[in-house]
Amino acid sequence: MKPLLMALLVASIAPLAPLPAQAGAVALSNMNVFALGFQTPPPGLNLSILTESRTGTSDANYNGLAATGVGPGSITDFGPVVVDVGYRCAGACGPSTGALYNGTLGGLENATNHITTPGQANYALGDMFISGTALGGAIEGLTRADAVATGPSNSGGANSTIKNGGAITGTFTAGSTFISALAVGVDLFLQTWIDPLTPVTETATADAGYGWNMTVSGTGVNLRFAPDDMNLSFFSNNSSNNKFFQNTDFYYSSLATFTAGEIYTFSINQSANAAVRDVPEPSSLALLGLGLWGLAAARRKKSV
Repeated sequence: MKPLLMALLVASIAPLAPLPAQAGAVALSNMNVFALGFQTPPPGLNLSILTESRTGTSDANYNGLAATGVGPGSITDFGPVVVDVGYRCAGACGPSTGALYNGTLGGLENATNHITTPGQANYALGDMFISGTALGGAIEGLTRADAVATGPSNSGGANSTIKNGGAITGTFTAGSTFISALAVGVDLFLQTWIDPLTPVTETATADAGYGWNMTVSGTGVNLRFAPDDMNLSFFSNNSSNNKFFQNTDFYYSSLATFTAGEIYTFSINQSANAAVRDVPEPSSLALLGLGLWGLAAARRKKSV
C-alpha cells in the first residue's frame, strides 16, 4: 500500500488539473491589401502591365506534423492572374475550427475576418490569395498566419508569403508626365496573447509578424514603399506583455515623378508568420514522469 500512496503524492505535485478555457498561447497575423495605385493619377491615365510574375506560398506545422490542405503549397504564375494557394492547416483543423473563419471549404479558405476568440483548438493555419492588376485596378493580396495552443505540450507555427514583380509603362491621353505618391489600402490585424491563468510551471510564448514592401525604379524614380504599420512583429511570453494592433487605412509613399512612355519596374513582397509554444517546465515533466512511474510500479507489485 505504501508505494501506491507515495506515487499518488508525487504525482499530485505535478500540474494535473485541467486548464481554464482558452488557456495557452495565441498568435495571429492577418494582412489584406484591398487597393493599390497612384494617389493622384492624371486624367486619362492608361496603365498597362507589360510583364508580371506572382508567387504565393503557405505552410503550417503543429507538434511536428506537417500541414494538409487543398492543392500545392506554392504556386508561381505570370501575368495579372489569380494566384490562390489553398489553405494549409495542421492540428485540429476540423469543422469547429473552420467555423471561426468566414470563407469556403469549411471556413478556412480565403477568410478575411479576424479571429478575436480562437476557441479551444490546437492548430496552425497559413493561407494566401492575390488577384487583380497591380497599380492598374482593383487588387487583393491576402496573407494569413494563425497559431493557437490551448494547453501544455503543444506548439506550432504557420506562414504565408506573396512575391509579386513586373514592369509597368504609362501612356497618357492628357499630359505627358505626372507627380504622384503610391497609395495602398490595407486591413491589418496582429496579436500575441498569453493566458493570464497559465501556471508558473509552464512556458508559453506567442510570436507573430507581417511585412509589406514595394519598390519602383526607372527613369528618375527609385522608390521604396514600406509603411511602418505594415511591417510589425510582436512577441509575448506572459500576460503582462500581450500585444494587439488593428487598423484599416490607406498609407502613402513619398512623391515621385513618372514620365510618359518610360518603363518602370516594380516588386511587391508581402508575408505573415505566427508561432506558439505552451509546454510544461522540465522539472514539472520530471515530477509527472516520476509519479506515473510510481503508479505503474505499485500496480505491478499489487498484481504479483
